[in-house]
Amino acid sequence: MKLSLIASRAILGLGILGSVSAFGANYTLNNANDFKTYFEESSEGSGKWVLKEEYKDDNLIFNFDSVFLTDPVDQGGLGLNIKDITYNGTKFTIGDGTGEDDSYFGESDTEFKNANHSYTINADVEIKSDGNLIAQNPSYINGNVNMEGGSIEAYRIWGLNGALSINGTLTSNNGSFVFADSNRKGGLLYVSGDVNLTNSTFSVVTESFSSLAFSDYELIRSGGKITDGGGNQVNLQYAVKLYDLLGTQKIDGIASYDINREVSENLYKASLDLSEDGKRLSTDITTTDDARNLKKILEEEVKTREDMITELSIKEADEAEKERIKQAIAILTAQKDAIQNAITNAGDNGENLSGKDFIDAVGTGIAESDKALAGELVDTLNGVKNTEMHAALLLDVNKNVGGTVTSLKSSGNLSEAQGIFNSLINSSINAGVGVGAITNKNFFKDVRES
Repeated sequence: MKLSLIASRAILGLGILGSVSAFGANYTLNNANDFKTYFEESSEGSGKWVLKEEYKDDNLIFNFDSVFLTDPVDQGGLGLNIKDITYNGTKFTIGDGTGEDDSYFGESDTEFKNANHSYTINADVEIKSDGNLIAQNPSYINGNVNMEGGSIEAYRIWGLNGALSINGTLTSNNGSFVFADSNRKGGLLYVSGDVNLTNSTFSVVTESFSSLAFSDYELIRSGGKITDGGGNQVNLQYAVKLYDLLGTQKIDGIASYDINREVSENLYKASLDLSEDGKRLSTDITTTDDARNLKKILEEEVKTREDMITELSIKEADEAEKERIKQAIAILTAQKDAIQNAITNAGDNGENLSGKDFIDAVGTGIAESDKALAGELVDTLNGVKNTEMHAALLLDVNKNVGGTVTSLKSSGNLSEAQGIFNSLINSSINAGVGVGAITNKNFFKDVRES
């Protein structure tokens, strides 16, 4: 299962294996070069690839990482133009079940910065234990899907576009579902038929730690019935970028590094929620009291920096990046020490920790001239009625408190703007809407002038 947005790629095997079965032949695609043996572009330059007619009665076993199809030639790929893949066959298998190398189908960008190609599979699909089906652009499977291990993963799916639709049934035993930086009403996965889930894991990965404070995710919607066979679970993760941790201490020329951290149960509680009619499977996410405790949040910030330092230490072998990585580790170590000092001085329950102390420790992206005002906002949050907004502001302090400070200073009258802020955080407004508003640069100015 691919939980990190930066993945190392295994060296691929070579060769094409064929064997006869009841419905035709099994053909294994073991590397990117095999792709053009079985697929052809419908018209030159269209980017639309289809299974060749002579293989329509066969089972293709996709056993490599499809990123190599579109990666540039100078990076070891084929550099193909792929916008869409259509498979009109009898069966389609992802992975070979040996566990030697993971196989990924439906992927065109390892960083998921660009949209993946879409696909339409008109066949039954089997996802083996080392198989991974990626969804980002709108894609369709017209057939039944069976997972024995393996994963279905969705990246950057929002609004109305990008869901994977299965016109058939879905059975998952020990499967993994990964939904990264995605939230779509109507289900990230739509299945027309019945869904049976046993011992399967749903991982919600977000690039905004605070968004978990006000987001529940509809994972699967079924036109039939979803059956929970037991042993299913959900976990929450968030992507941490080195760039964000460095804050105002930028390092020119350093590469992009990120990690996925599992969210502490001290901050969030998450469970799977199956609707009474059995047609919708969602997450139920709630914040804990610790998500509004400055000392507890600082403890999580220490762990985040420790994990990033560990990741960077592994990358330090890269001679081209070595000096910049050393510099980044030194900055993160100094940050960690400062946070630990704040924790030591905070008292048993954080009673000695002021908002300014908190900002000084973790407000790495907030300008020095803004930290006093940011600290005042943190102090103002004590005892507010909207506890979800309270948690969201503290858990992403650089983005949300920093953004609020910018908006307040742009208001034209700081005192009036702070009064608007106080009213909003004590209202019953949806936390997501509220945080989105107060971090908009012109919000307080527009409200004052309206």
